[in-house]
Amino acid sequence: MIKKNYRIELIKNLCKDKNVLDLGCVDHDSRLERNDLWLHKHIKNVANNLIGVDYLREEVENLKKKGYNIIFANVENFDLNKKFDIIVAGELIEHLENPGKFLDSVKKHMHKDSILIITTPNCFSIRRMIGVIFFGKLKENREHVAY
Repeated sequence: MIKKNYRIELIKNLCKDKNVLDLGCVDHDSRLERNDLWLHKHIKNVANNLIGVDYLREEVENLKKKGYNIIFANVENFDLNKKFDIIVAGELIEHLENPGKFLDSVKKHMHKDSILIITTPNCFSIRRMIGVIFFGKLKENREHVAY
């Protein structure tokens, strides 16, 4: 059986003692900071250095007040003038209007040995299909522009 937090554990292991950039780190709402599944907090606990980027200005400000190093910017067009060992885009790419611009911005922040981690929800997972089978509809996130 797969652990519920396997994605978080895998990413934490890759980020351990690294210089990390976490894109789209707010995860919709800064109150999720209290949730055990908030990826950014897990990365912060293991990384040497962590910078987050998100375009939700108020949420970024809320998290900065709590001590998180998060920058307000659009991940499709940003330049921090720094390189990172690991760049994480967790559950983000399905929200982007232009993934190509996003990848161009990411590339500016990578050196030859950098690792880019992109995760996205599986819209055909068993959990989601149960909703279709029993309730006749797929639960959609209105912020997703693609599956």
